[in-house]
Amino acid sequence: MSNGAGFEIIGVDGSGDGRPMQANQSSNTYWQARREHNRVYYGHATALAKKYAAGAASLIDVGNRGCEYVYEWDWIHDKTVLDLSDEIFRLDDTVQKIQQDFLAWRPERQYDLVTCLQTLEHFEDPLPFIDKLHRIQKDILLVSLPFMWPADKAPLEHKHDPIDLPTIHAWLGSEPLEQVIATERNGTQRWVGVYASRGAGGR
Repeated sequence: MSNGAGFEIIGVDGSGDGRPMQANQSSNTYWQARREHNRVYYGHATALAKKYAAGAASLIDVGNRGCEYVYEWDWIHDKTVLDLSDEIFRLDDTVQKIQQDFLAWRPERQYDLVTCLQTLEHFEDPLPFIDKLHRIQKDILLVSLPFMWPADKAPLEHKHDPIDLPTIHAWLGSEPLEQVIATERNGTQRWVGVYASRGAGGR
């Protein structure tokens, strides 16, 4: 349903364009701890990727931390993940892995689909990070952020809670092609937005 402000509020049952992800067996402790509580959000991220990047041949997921949602994007055969954490090496050989600081990394190409889920909130200044995401983006950028989390929910990790829509739009610099707010069964909300490349009309 719409809230009248141009974006869709997604219910806890995953209604709307997204669908809850299916459970998979995993040896990744970070992923195991999160997949049960984040099914609605991961489902919407996957649905938006399918909708806007159905023809993508290459993907890079920045800040992946070894999360297995990249397996759900099985129509993309050239998949890369980048993170400082060595948990990315728990992913199988269908995924290329880069363990490096994103801002220090020197990419050799652009990617059809660039994703950055639940990462920007950890930086005092996310703008250089966002600028680099756009620079490696050939077609579509998919971003997610915690939406209106209390300041004391993750005080040591998150630098900007509560993050509202004006803050998100100011960071990203333009209106998204589409945005949703996914609500989990425990009430936790995350914003997910899709952006065209700057060359296709972005800032």
